[in-house]
Amino acid sequence: MTAETLEKAQILNEIKELYDKTGGMSVDKTKIINIMQKGSFIKTQFYGSNKWNVNLVLDNTNNMLKVAFIEDDGIPALLPGDNIRCRFAVDTYDVNMLCTIDRMKCDFLPTKSLRILKADIWKNKRASSRHNAGFLCRGESELNEKFSGYFINLSESGTGLICRENLRVGSSVKISIFVSESKRIDFYSYIVRSKRHHDQKFEYGTRFSNMTPQLCEIIDNFINNEKNKEIITYQDLCKKYNITPLDFI
Repeated sequence: MTAETLEKAQILNEIKELYDKTGGMSVDKTKIINIMQKGSFIKTQFYGSNKWNVNLVLDNTNNMLKVAFIEDDGIPALLPGDNIRCRFAVDTYDVNMLCTIDRMKCDFLPTKSLRILKADIWKNKRASSRHNAGFLCRGESELNEKFSGYFINLSESGTGLICRENLRVGSSVKISIFVSESKRIDFYSYIVRSKRHHDQKFEYGTRFSNMTPQLCEIIDNFINNEKNKEIITYQDLCKKYNITPLDFI
């Protein structure tokens, strides 16, 4: 590491001070930019998308964050003036940023420069972080109504679920997923939050209510695989853009 590179303990201390000072709301954007040093592992999400993508900070000068232009930025097309979410996590803290794309550089290694509009710090109250998912499930409501759904994320404690049914917050639903051609896993979850989409779909946050050893093993395997893929993606981006990876992400 170079002398200018912040160590993890320094970054954690800066974030903790900002959180303690403001309660995590509307923190100093300049200080956040300074924390987001070259080589930082971040995740980005375009508004209207449910997927968080691994990305890489290339530069944090001129009050902007320059990050890699990744393949998923073209679906849907990101252009200057569009807003994008960014997330940087360290220990139990999540730095959440709303940014606008100030400019894009069309080059052999394309980049986009982000201007932070707002930054908040959350103390992660979830039992675990969520990871992208993308598979179908079957469900049955407390009124015995059957429905089809789609998992958008998954953690050790619950899932993000999208379906067309209007489910009651606090209710229990039975979920079935297929882990092989002939093997199905059934489990129950509670609806803990809901959000209505403009296309007549509902997005729910759920929490598992009967974690069997079999379900725990399936989820652990899935999450470990996702974590490994994220690290590989980060390392590949560092290699592509000739950035030295940080020894903590």
